[in-house]
Amino acid sequence: MYVKTDLDFNDLENRCWECDSVLDAISENNKEEEFMDLLEEEFGDDTPTMTEVNDFIRFEDDFIFDALGIRIYDDEEGEEE
Repeated sequence: MYVKTDLDFNDLENRCWECDSVLDAISENNKEEEFMDLLEEEFGDDTPTMTEVNDFIRFEDDFIFDALGIRIYDDEEGEEE
């Protein structure tokens, strides 16, 4: 069965797995709208599966943070990771 649905940032927080730290950083930096725009740009006219969206968030965190201007620092040294 094929199901196509619109998702918002809250839906991603509820449906994605093992990428909470990425979504938390996006939320803490108030970049939810920019992130949703980035997802639309990334997947273009393709209809990704939930697994593809999840894997993009989980494994492309450096790209996401860079694209959104989010700087992540190592708590112990205060240096950017």
